[in-house]
Amino acid sequence: MLGTKAERLKSLLDLLLLLVAKELKVRYKRSVLGFLWTFLTPLAMMAIFTFIFQVVFRFSGIPSFPVFFLTGFLAWQYFSGGLLTGTASVVANAGLVKKVAFPREVLPLSAVLAQGVHICLALLVFVAVLGVLGWPVLARLPLLLLGLLVTTLLSSGFALAASALNVTYRDVQELLTVVVMLWFYATPVVFPLSMVPPRFALLVKANPVSWAVELFRLSLYYPRFGSGWGGPRLLAAAVLGSLAVFLAGWAVFRKLSPGFAREL
Repeated sequence: MLGTKAERLKSLLDLLLLLVAKELKVRYKRSVLGFLWTFLTPLAMMAIFTFIFQVVFRFSGIPSFPVFFLTGFLAWQYFSGGLLTGTASVVANAGLVKKVAFPREVLPLSAVLAQGVHICLALLVFVAVLGVLGWPVLARLPLLLLGLLVTTLLSSGFALAASALNVTYRDVQELLTVVVMLWFYATPVVFPLSMVPPRFALLVKANPVSWAVELFRLSLYYPRFGSGWGGPRLLAAAVLGSLAVFLAGWAVFRKLSPGFAREL
């Protein structure tokens, strides 16, 4: 029995890795710059917001704004990219779902993990640059790993639920594009929590993506500038909350997945 379970788990992991590799190959097929887009997109967004805040509006209230922005944006890019690609994953693989019996959960999960590969590559470069510049980041790298885990669970949980709903209601994918755009401005990516009016601060803290952003900043930005708003309560909320989101998304997916072949 144990051998059978171990074999099933190994088969599941092999399938997951195979689909992650497929996602990576499809994404950069016929792309001239390939994985360089992993770095170019965050750098372009950083340049745009730095120009707006520091050149146009001459706002100087955030030290080293480019680093502040990148630490938050990389967490956001992982979450939103995994959510959007994961939402479309089941419908995009309709032929496979209708012909082959396999755990359908691996489709959104592989989309999220493929996005995670891109972000890890960007983080490797980013952390190396910060280290060369003298930023004290090595001591808090465990917090960065925790931030990656929390972001993975959050993105996977929402992607599991959204991908299942998207099979029946194809408007989910289009609606989510708008929701994610609004969600970005409700997340402290371009602003610190200290700039949020007190009556809205609790809502920002309750935003689960804020937990991921803050964990990234606790490891890469706040060791040099301040301490953030986290503390032990943030760590507990981030771990327990992200796990709850993941399990809820998994439950929705498992409930709806038996009807996928019929709906597709």
